[in-house]
Amino acid sequence: MNNIVSFNSDDSLSAYISGYFYATNHFEKFANQFYTPKGTAAITIALEINSNSCLIYPDKTSKIYFEKFEPYLFGQTSKIAISNFEDRFDLFVIVFTPTGLFHFLEGPASQMTDRVLPLDHIGFPDFHQKLKNLFETNTEIETCIEKVNQFLIDHFNSHPWFREH
Repeated sequence: MNNIVSFNSDDSLSAYISGYFYATNHFEKFANQFYTPKGTAAITIALEINSNSCLIYPDKTSKIYFEKFEPYLFGQTSKIAISNFEDRFDLFVIVFTPTGLFHFLEGPASQMTDRVLPLDHIGFPDFHQKLKNLFETNTEIETCIEKVNQFLIDHFNSHPWFREH
């Protein structure tokens, strides 16, 4: 059972956010190549995950174990990652446009190239907590979209260049 559903972001975010997707997957344990969506950066939230599952990245000695409902920022990947997922792996993903991460970070997106980190580890504790709380308390993805849009609009609105856009 593997399914991906795409959602559009709010029109005001179109320069920064390509959209969202919700993927439900069921795996027998295996390794597979992994890329960020469309080769761009993304915020990924695991909604269901087996605690033994991990992503082997950026090299074969580094394993990333995802915590349920924790938002992780994936920078653009220039290397192949290996996913080692078993059982259920359901996720919600916010996909940045090619320049969206630069504006989200207010600085060079290259600082996140080949990195995967929780949002609160890179200076976004409030945004991290809002997303975590939202997905912990809501089971219907469709009801979360409007709130995710608003969180992102609020984030970008805190910058003068966005309000002028």
